[in-house]
Amino acid sequence: MPKKKTTIQDIANSLGFSRVTVSKALKNSADVSEKTKEIVLNRAKLMGYKTFQSDPLPDAFPSESAASINKSIALFLHMIPDSFHMASYFMMSLEQALGKIGYSLSLHLITDYELSNQLLPASFHIQNTDAILALEIFNRNYCEFLCTLGKPILFSDIYSTFTQGDLSADILVADNYTASVKLYSSVIEDCKPKSIGFLGDPDYSLSFQDRFKGFLSVTQKYGFSDSYKNHSIISNIQNFQNDIWMQNKFKTLEIPNLLVCANDILAMKALTCLERLNIKVPDEVMVCGYDGTPAISSLYPALTTIIAPSEEMGIMAAEIISHKIKNPQLPNMIITMNSKIKKNRTTGNFEQQTIRE
Repeated sequence: MPKKKTTIQDIANSLGFSRVTVSKALKNSADVSEKTKEIVLNRAKLMGYKTFQSDPLPDAFPSESAASINKSIALFLHMIPDSFHMASYFMMSLEQALGKIGYSLSLHLITDYELSNQLLPASFHIQNTDAILALEIFNRNYCEFLCTLGKPILFSDIYSTFTQGDLSADILVADNYTASVKLYSSVIEDCKPKSIGFLGDPDYSLSFQDRFKGFLSVTQKYGFSDSYKNHSIISNIQNFQNDIWMQNKFKTLEIPNLLVCANDILAMKALTCLERLNIKVPDEVMVCGYDGTPAISSLYPALTTIIAPSEEMGIMAAEIISHKIKNPQLPNMIITMNSKIKKNRTTGNFEQQTIRE
């Protein structure tokens, strides 16, 4: 079966943009900002849009001319992130950073079947690859399989049970635990909630696990460890993709004064459910998220969240990979990059306070 061609609508869906905006950006229209053009062109290239399959690359990628690139990094991921996901901004900065140091980036989507059976995607050619970057691959067996390929490998986030020494690979993550403790503690001390709860799947990834551990640390510190379960929705991540399931859960939940969500996407879903129940934010319940992507920050109400260094992580990933290719004998590392917290309207009348780590 021939591979499905990427369409303008596919690009638009992955970014959360309109089809018209994407079309104008690809045509270099003056009606679209240069930043939007850059985002669209990067995503189109990563998704293999027809314009970039044989034609010279556009001006947005001046450092990546066909003549200058003779080294390749394979990016493995299980899904194409949309503009609400921090991985979207990670990928854009990674692409640009690699291009500046002479590497091309090839995108390889891992299907559920390949994940379960430890198979490489048909598009991947190991002999043409200098290193592998695995972006949010959370299947432990598949991660171990990738480490047997004999190539330098970097994981950006990893499975929830990971401990140092598990894999012969480098690991890159944002700070999740410390920033979570700082944000939740600050909100509790400012607003004195009588109950708190958690929404998410702690077992989804190492990042989610560390955010949950930060939450648990706060419950112990402020005396909520015996009651938080009554105010929490903790379940498999797939359940949270079902809006009806979430609405029903909220109808039976003992709504806490402070609801901590594992990421911004879940926080926005929670805000929707609370609005349908006529529960006022932040008067009756305060809500916190995690990610701080520009797409989320443009929505109302402005969300209290933790801003992950997505773009900086993409640059760091390029540096780590290139260094490991040149020095394969170096020991494996776990790199944690600082996040910063932003207190906003969903936890009170804050004027977008940003606190750096």
